Amino acid sequence: PRFLWPFLLSIFFRIFEFNSYIEYVNLIRIISIGLSLITIPVVYLIGKKFFEKKYSFLVASFFAFSIQIIENSTWGITEPLFLLLALGSFYFMLNYNSKYTIFSFILASLSFDTRVNGIVILMIILIGYSMKVRPKRKLFILIVSGLFIFMIISMPNYYDPEVGNSPIINRVTSISTDENNLNPHLIQTAKLFLTNEQLDPDSENFHKITILEKYLFGITKEAYHIFLINIQFLIFLLPIGIFFIFKNREWKEYLLILSIMISIAIAIPQYILSSEIRNLLLIIPFISIIATIGIKNLLKNIKKKNLIITLIILSLIISSIIILNPQTDNTLIIEKEKFGKYVSLNYSGKITGDLLYHVENHLFDLTSIPLKYNQGNG
Repeated sequence: PRFLWPFLLSIFFRIFEFNSYIEYVNLIRIISIGLSLITIPVVYLIGKKFFEKKYSFLVASFFAFSIQIIENSTWGITEPLFLLLALGSFYFMLNYNSKYTIFSFILASLSFDTRVNGIVILMIILIGYSMKVRPKRKLFILIVSGLFIFMIISMPNYYDPEVGNSPIINRVTSISTDENNLNPHLIQTAKLFLTNEQLDPDSENFHKITILEKYLFGITKEAYHIFLINIQFLIFLLPIGIFFIFKNREWKEYLLILSIMISIAIAIPQYILSSEIRNLLLIIPFISIIATIGIKNLLKNIKKKNLIITLIILSLIISSIIILNPQTDNTLIIEKEKFGKYVSLNYSGKITGDLLYHVENHLFDLTSIPLKYNQGNG
């Protein structure tokens, strides 16, 4: 079982005591936002490994004003902590001082404890070290010692004594079993290929979904999310940046492309279980750097570089404000809080599972709570 995120929350829960569960939810959101803010200077420091200060600031701005990063930081989930740990690991790997190597592997293992995506950052830093460390004997010792550290710290993910098996194996087997079970996001994607009748288990034309089709739906959803992430980065900058990466032939820049490719590949099976854009958030800082490589080369012969960089940052801020500007409906927020309080007072244990059981078996009448918003609107 994962420990870092619950342990971090428990520290704050001991410091702050509230009477309402909604106040604890707000506290978790504040912690999540705080972690995202701390990650911004880490991205800036990573940028300094590739650029001078002004372009490093642009890299940090691309990350800070990314719509997906801003939205994710307010949800109170594990991604902000995961990104902080993963990017911290990547930063220490980029340092040439060998004394930082241990921190790179420690943070990678903690990121894996936070989210299974942490295996991506382990693969990235191993490839990075193999690119820059010589001689081979030194590289071998580094990799063996680093993997040992990773295995020890992330041990809880390999075996759970309470249930007597491995959480990782359970996650892998859940992908291939129960083939027709699609998560809600994939159901929407499946409708691009199948009719509602084919997706209805009670229909004569019901189509039993194969594992290959699940992967097809997952890849389709992932491609859509990759497109959404890249819109704000001015998509044309990426091929320009990639062109100059192959022209410059620097191992650190090659590593950026490999990092994105590995992240996308590892996210494919994750999309079968949970088709959420947060599975791809780790590519945003790498895309930020590649986009900045494109900008730097486009501005090479232009005198007013600072002015153009400032305008780009302002456009990022304005676009984020416009897209994320909430149309707040206080009535909906109040009613969601009332519903949440009702559930917390009447159900115990794994509330989500209990609630779904009662709803599916008609033991809980949703209409018994006077809500203005029905399921379709809320």
